[in-house]
Amino acid sequence: MYTFVIGNRFFITLGLIPGLGLNSGDYRTKLREPFKTHFTYRIKTMSAIGYNGKKFHTGIQVIGGYYPLTLDKKLKTYITEGRANFFLGYRF
Repeated sequence: MYTFVIGNRFFITLGLIPGLGLNSGDYRTKLREPFKTHFTYRIKTMSAIGYNGKKFHTGIQVIGGYYPLTLDKKLKTYITEGRANFFLGYRF
């Protein structure tokens, strides 16, 4: 992750987080079928833009993720997730 500061008050943060994992489990059709344990990867992104003043701070943060899940040679799924947060604060 890296934060770019623009002037003294504004910021932009960008981040990319790769990950490796081990996937195992089973799935159900008419029968319970285990799938082979295998390595998988995941990519997560995090970014924000905001204002940081002497009394107030505010911004928007966006987080996203992607990872594939292979259950069988012909059965693959790709999972994506995302969310956005708005924040506003006051310093006492």
